[in-house]
Amino acid sequence: MNGPAALAMMTSHRQATKPRPTPVPDAKPGGDPRAPRREPPSGTRLWLGFLAIGAASIAGYFFWDNPLRDFGYNVMGLVGAGAIVAAVVIHKPAHRTPWFLLAAGLVFYTAGDFVWTIHERILHQQPPWPSYADALYLAGPPLWAGAVISVLRRRLPGRDRAGVIDALVLATGAGMVSWVFFMHPIAADSSLTFMGKAVSLAYPLTDVLLLGILARLALLRGGRPAALQLLTVGFIVLLIGDVIYSVQSLNGSYYSGHPVDATWMSFYWILGAAALHPSMTSLSERLDISEERLTRLRLAGLAAAALLAPVTLIALGTSAGQHADAYVLGFCSAAVFLLVILRMLGLVRVVESKVAELSQQEQNLRAS
Repeated sequence: MNGPAALAMMTSHRQATKPRPTPVPDAKPGGDPRAPRREPPSGTRLWLGFLAIGAASIAGYFFWDNPLRDFGYNVMGLVGAGAIVAAVVIHKPAHRTPWFLLAAGLVFYTAGDFVWTIHERILHQQPPWPSYADALYLAGPPLWAGAVISVLRRRLPGRDRAGVIDALVLATGAGMVSWVFFMHPIAADSSLTFMGKAVSLAYPLTDVLLLGILARLALLRGGRPAALQLLTVGFIVLLIGDVIYSVQSLNGSYYSGHPVDATWMSFYWILGAAALHPSMTSLSERLDISEERLTRLRLAGLAAAALLAPVTLIALGTSAGQHADAYVLGFCSAAVFLLVILRMLGLVRVVESKVAELSQQEQNLRAS
């Protein structure tokens, strides 16, 4: 056999006997050929697309004319509730109660908006005060609070006394500020009936309730799924909108189509996105909180809550014209508190260091 023929036969034989490499589907160019390319799951595209539609709807809201704008606002709340129900059907979480409570809260809250819109745009009259709309509005926050409490009870393996106390500290500080600037003027208003005062006071009280529960949710240690982070952001946006609206109610500067409306609409869409996120099924997973530590974030939150009292004292003194006494009392009490916190932090760190040292010694003894 001549040279070229023999070479062709040898090459054909090597190609026939050489093991062929396993094909790698969709390998990334320039990367590891053994690592297949991962496409984003459909759930990720779903919640991101939902947020994108929400952002476009909120932007369009400010260009719509009444009554289309008011009804469009109300529909957004129902869309958020519908997205939560649809997400429960799609993802099938083991613990569905908090999601149904969130959806029910949105339905009640949106129903109050519909009642108000019907009075203003169809009946052309202001709804009575208080009205059925207020009952529907006030039914939403307790349901949302129940949803967050349900999540906390599932994620915490037992009683978390330290976390509850920390949340109460934050809620108490916020409640004090709310009483001074929002609730006290309502309670002192002689033009309101008893029922009018009760309903008016219920709004800031529900915000304080939500803030305390939200603080407990934000202070959770361990893993924070994206759905939980979205829920936290959503409630923060809601509380910001409520505070701005409370200030505007005192000076009468709110009007339909005000930019503050974007906070409530964002709340609807963010809650729906949280439910549509694939990590919503992990909200019922237990956390390990056997090791309790006073983190810097938690200490900063406690310090901020405790400093609300002297800051409020300074603000009241300034508004009353008693600058000297208010500033002295406010700054001195704040300074004393910060010094005590710094001292307590040092003691906590010493105790933690000793505990870690004893634990290491125990491990060494067991190893020997």
